[in-house]
Amino acid sequence: MEDANGQIQFSDAPSPLDRASTLGRDSIVSEADGGDAKAGPQLDGFYFDEVSNIRVLDTTKNTETCQLRDECKEFVDRIGEFQATVGGLIETVLNLSKAVEAEKLNAIGSRNLLKSVTQQREAEKMQLLSQIVEKQTRLERLRVQQSALTKMQNEQEQMIESFSMRK
Repeated sequence: MEDANGQIQFSDAPSPLDRASTLGRDSIVSEADGGDAKAGPQLDGFYFDEVSNIRVLDTTKNTETCQLRDECKEFVDRIGEFQATVGGLIETVLNLSKAVEAEKLNAIGSRNLLKSVTQQREAEKMQLLSQIVEKQTRLERLRVQQSALTKMQNEQEQMIESFSMRK
């Protein structure tokens, strides 16, 4: 079993020092002797780290794996932040598109209202022009009638005068 640091823990197995002593003292190289911490006795896929703990992975590969894990975690965190930012941006764009659509509908409604008001005024204008023509026709008819009545009155007055002078 591995612990949090990637070290293998054996409950029934002999300690790393017991295993190393079975390989012989000459195969152990320690940092105190000026050796490299990576160079230790090898046991078919097992490695010893700088404090003589048994590892399944070589120390450099373990370090690279830990670095890769940290980089992946950082990448995933950044992707999460990116997704949150993009989600906020998408939400903002959707809200703006709804507002634009509402304004567009208001503009269409206003334009239609303006067209209907214009058409209504044009109809009122045509109706008023029709009334003007009717009134002018009536006025002309009344003038002709007045002229005829005035002429008749004058003729009657002349007749009356001519009768009154005869008598």
